[in-house]
Amino acid sequence: MKFLASAIDYLENGIPITEMDQAMWDVTVDRVINYPESARIFLKNGKDPYKIGDIFTNKPLAHTMRRIVNEGVDVFYKGDIARQIAAAFAQDGGFISEKDLASVQDKVQWVDPLEIRYRGYTVYNNPPPGMGIQQLQVLRIMEGFDLQKMGHNSVDYLAHLLEAIYLSRIDTDKFIGDPRYVEVPVEKLLSDEYILEQRKKVEARVAKRKAFIKDKSIIIGQATGAAPASDNSFTFATTSLSVVDP
Repeated sequence: MKFLASAIDYLENGIPITEMDQAMWDVTVDRVINYPESARIFLKNGKDPYKIGDIFTNKPLAHTMRRIVNEGVDVFYKGDIARQIAAAFAQDGGFISEKDLASVQDKVQWVDPLEIRYRGYTVYNNPPPGMGIQQLQVLRIMEGFDLQKMGHNSVDYLAHLLEAIYLSRIDTDKFIGDPRYVEVPVEKLLSDEYILEQRKKVEARVAKRKAFIKDKSIIIGQATGAAPASDNSFTFATTSLSVVDP
């Protein structure tokens, strides 16, 4: 119960909608409204997207979590919740069946989290095939910079942070996979030597950006002839395609 207590509390009592939340609602409302149950839960009055500052609750999901707490995980993977999930997929031409859900539980296993030290704190995150190593890399890279001197959310601070995120994302895309099938060099990616290399790259890339910004002959938006992005340029998150050879 203690692991789900906070989530259940937020679902029952609500959370305030942020700017990012509203952006996601605005671009998905036309799809969500086609599914009555989803519209009832995720749209205000079943038809309008939530706006910044609105309080959003999801009591059906809270009820599901309470059942898992009280009845155990079998109710989700093998009980009537599993049957409802499979039925919903079947109704819309999906491929997940009750058998699929039941088989997942048998494959669940505990894995030790990744661990680093950051400015006196111990930070844990999920190991591969999860992408927690990216966040840990960013923290380790940024630990070498005087962030207080830069100032919170200053141009210098954000420039260093964005480059650290960029470089760590490249590593994530290149190296992270399922350790059961590919070798993932976790120790190397978090080693002092490698983090120092990445930190130097961040400094070099930030220096180039500063030189670019100081060049007054460059007019933003005309360098490539590309048109500025519209206000409705919000894009969705990860898209993946899996090809399985039986």
